[in-house]
Amino acid sequence: MPIIGTQQSPIQIMHEQTFHAHFPFSYFEIDRYEVEGDVEGVFEDHNFDFNTPPKGLTFNREPWYLHKMHLHAPAEHLINSYAPNHFELHLVHYQSDKPHPTGPKVVISAMFEIAKENLKEIKNRHSFHHLNKFHKDMTKKKTKKCYPPLEEPTHLINPNDFLPDCTSRWYHYQGSLTSGTYSEDCDWFVLDDKFQVCESHVQFLCETKQKARPIHALDRRFILRNFE
Repeated sequence: MPIIGTQQSPIQIMHEQTFHAHFPFSYFEIDRYEVEGDVEGVFEDHNFDFNTPPKGLTFNREPWYLHKMHLHAPAEHLINSYAPNHFELHLVHYQSDKPHPTGPKVVISAMFEIAKENLKEIKNRHSFHHLNKFHKDMTKKKTKKCYPPLEEPTHLINPNDFLPDCTSRWYHYQGSLTSGTYSEDCDWFVLDDKFQVCESHVQFLCETKQKARPIHALDRRFILRNFE
């Protein structure tokens, strides 16, 4: 059993209970992942693991690499509400680009929801569509009475598709992983802005989601924010 302390995630974030801080620009900077086209990766359990982790953010003046991401439905963190958002993506970063890093982690939380109107105006996030199509095809194959064993597939996606257009507004706190070892070695950055996707692009992808872990007490921690 993992040892669970007093810095567990997820938490509820209420804007009026957070503290506005003036961070230097080099403290936490994320714009877009430095990729040329799509990146290879594989599904393992609920995670999408990148074969070659892309560099995408700076934290404490150091580069960090995106190793894996996964989806929760409903969202785990509560932001200015007692009801969760539809979906929450976790993008897990390590300081090393090695395949199996250990140690401190930076986790970005990005919320998204299903678009109900103005579908033509929704940004085309082709990576959602690509992964969703894969799971749709796998579902069809598994309905057959006999089929050959499937090798673990390799996918091509663009990690930038899983970020909102604006990444400059965030809440920051010290926490833990919300699955696995629940290790308390995570710097969390919960993005304030969320984005929308077409329902047809996530219908089958949502079958890979993880359930939401219950909210945990803040205890003696502080939640900082970089915006008014």
